[in-house]
Amino acid sequence: MSNLASELRRAFWPWREKSMPSENATNRYLLWIDSVGGFYLCTGNSIRIGQAVPGNAVELPMLADLSRHHATLRRTGESYVLDALRDVEVDGRHVESFAALPAKCELRLGKSLRMSFSRPHPLSATARLQFLSHHHTQPSSAGIVLMAETCVLGPSVKCHVQCKNWICDVVLYKKGDDFWCRTEGDLDCAGQTLARGGRIALGQPVTGNGFSFSLEQLV
Repeated sequence: MSNLASELRRAFWPWREKSMPSENATNRYLLWIDSVGGFYLCTGNSIRIGQAVPGNAVELPMLADLSRHHATLRRTGESYVLDALRDVEVDGRHVESFAALPAKCELRLGKSLRMSFSRPHPLSATARLQFLSHHHTQPSSAGIVLMAETCVLGPSVKCHVQCKNWICDVVLYKKGDDFWCRTEGDLDCAGQTLARGGRIALGQPVTGNGFSFSLEQLV
């Protein structure tokens, strides 16, 4: 990863060294993709959403007018359920207690936070959230990935993170506590060449044929 990309990343996430503690800290990561942007990556099956205030241990802290724990997104197998603790709408319909989410819908939390929810890849339970309003996570991100078994990065609109200028897909997946990836051709991570993929090191740049990214744990 270039020095310019590293500087942009530090500017993009100025608060990352002061991030709020979480009971599920190991389930939250920052995925920085060179020339694309930064993305919040959550690997847990239960994702709490709330206001970004000091000491509030939620997986998705939002810079928005929300309660400290406003709602919870739960993944069970191939399905997602939104538990509403405060004011929540799904496609304009008020949620009294919980709602099963379709493959694509619009969420509203509080008075003004709006996000789209989608499962773009037909063979993966991984979902993504994209902001429709001016709000952001803390640290700031271009989008949120709710990672199940895999996270696909690549040029197609069906990828969980679309990287329009890439020439091939990169698939991230977990084995135990470690992240691995696979792609076409060789890639390099922490000075080691991986033939078509392998285990990647957190905080180290991963480079290949026309792409560069890194993954950092958020604590």
